[in-house]
Amino acid sequence: MLLTIRYFRLFDPGEKVLVGVSGGPDSLALLLVLHELASSLEIGLHVAHLNHRLRPEAGEEADFVREVASSLGIPCTVGAEEVRELARSRRLGLEEAGREARYAFFHRLREEVGARKLALAHTREDQAVTVLHRLLRGGGRRGLRGMLPCREGWIVRPLLYTGRDQAEAYLQEKGVSPLRDPSNLDPAFLRNRLRHELLPLLCRYNPRVTERLAQLAEVFRAEEEWLDALTEEVFRSQALVFPGVVALPRESFLSLPLAARRRLLRRAYASLSSAELSFGRVEEALEVAEVPEVRATSLPRRVTVRREGPFLVLEGRGERAFSFFLSPEEEKEIPDSDLSVRAFWAERAEGDGRIKACFEPSRLKWPLLVRSWQPGDRFQPSGAREPIKIKEFFSRLGVPRFFRSRVPLVLSGDKIIWVAGYGQDARFAPAEGGGRVLCLELGFLSPAPRRVIQ
Repeated sequence: MLLTIRYFRLFDPGEKVLVGVSGGPDSLALLLVLHELASSLEIGLHVAHLNHRLRPEAGEEADFVREVASSLGIPCTVGAEEVRELARSRRLGLEEAGREARYAFFHRLREEVGARKLALAHTREDQAVTVLHRLLRGGGRRGLRGMLPCREGWIVRPLLYTGRDQAEAYLQEKGVSPLRDPSNLDPAFLRNRLRHELLPLLCRYNPRVTERLAQLAEVFRAEEEWLDALTEEVFRSQALVFPGVVALPRESFLSLPLAARRRLLRRAYASLSSAELSFGRVEEALEVAEVPEVRATSLPRRVTVRREGPFLVLEGRGERAFSFFLSPEEEKEIPDSDLSVRAFWAERAEGDGRIKACFEPSRLKWPLLVRSWQPGDRFQPSGAREPIKIKEFFSRLGVPRFFRSRVPLVLSGDKIIWVAGYGQDARFAPAEGGGRVLCLELGFLSPAPRRVIQ
């Protein structure tokens, strides 16, 4: 276990660590070993136990954990949750409801006691069952990496490369008798059937199948870590990312190998949702990029994917309208766009009217209003004889639809005088030979909007 802790750097000196303890052999062994190592690792421990109130003996188990923690001089917090009621109200299975209740408890307690990490007692056997479970569900490489030794930066599993027999032998050596949870033998739960029925059957074909499945998970874990880094490089170089939307240049996307396209789609979706995309949904999204007849499809969590000009666009639903007043010598950021607008005085006009535009102060009505595009908006660009709809103006310039709601419009009274990044109304331009002028300048807070506004 110490090798796992050191290799994956599970703990940092000075950290307080929550230890999830049920009283069973795995969690009890984890607690005792961490207690032995706490001084050399320079960590503090706090025991956490959640009473699920599913069995009559649950209260006695909580008392047992308290007694063990007390004998070791480790503070202990015991919580309780009506898991059966949670399962009923949330329409979850008991296993899933119990898991949700535990993690909610751990998360609250972690904040209350100031712990940086949560140590859980999953072993090599648990990893093998997880791999089998995900294989039966049709998991890909990412699923077959199983549980991670460190997840989300705070959930750690020091026993993940340790066999259950080693944990049992350690407790026997210490003369400690753990609790035995009878629900772990209940065949009503799929993981129990995998552990007690399928794994023993597979052992008839390979007595070391548990070890082999755990090794398989480790191979996939390491390779996924490397492939994730490669995917991130491609994503950062190609994707245009804004809050609520990711746009991938379709031509360069289609030039990638199929495996890279699948990974890039998953990465783009991860920017918009915490859910995992199934293989089937990834293939549906690929069709939008590859099949001319398929122009759009819906993904889970209210995300859509569509072709839009030269882009493959993934967009989450949400209101992005914005509106605020802007005064001279002031700069404000545009929500969800990585853009800013600055107003300042200058002695002479400069700029091309797109990124920087200057105006005759006497022709302006104060204060200036900066807002997003609205249906029916009209604008008279330089050289035009009469106003045209902003929608038509955007279409002529090829402004991608996903970006249009992010383009700031500046109004003087009820007149749009500047479409930031694209043009200004010449009727408000500075008079020749006039004095100082008001300038408006578009700022770029990241490379993404600059790549859209060419």
